[in-house]
Amino acid sequence: MAPKGKSQHSANLGYDHGKAVLCSNIHQRGNMKQTRNAVQEPADHTEFEVQAYVWNRLRSLGVNARGEVKTKYKDKAYVRFDIAVFDGGSLSHIIEIKRSAIKHKTSWEDTRQGQRYNDFGVPVTIIYGMEDAIKFVDNY
Repeated sequence: MAPKGKSQHSANLGYDHGKAVLCSNIHQRGNMKQTRNAVQEPADHTEFEVQAYVWNRLRSLGVNARGEVKTKYKDKAYVRFDIAVFDGGSLSHIIEIKRSAIKHKTSWEDTRQGQRYNDFGVPVTIIYGMEDAIKFVDNY
């Protein structure tokens, strides 16, 4: 949650949190002018958009789905599940989202991430892109 009021930085820049600041495309740094690169709109759904779709649909179905759940994995390592489903406070399903289909050298289960996720002892679903996401939630 954003802090209320003006931060030290926003007071210097003349804006409050949550309000837009318009900037020119040219940035002056010392004696050099730099033109910022144009940002192209993605042609396909981003990984975030696929995650958000799955999370939103599951929540609307009454599923206790939580996004970006970070947890300790053995010793000092951590994992972060794209979507973790809980039932009665316990992890019951891990959902990993990929923006689109990717080619694994062997299989997902043989990757370090796949091996770690399988160690949690719950079903793991890999979703490749928005089409998979739609099919997954329609059949959940």
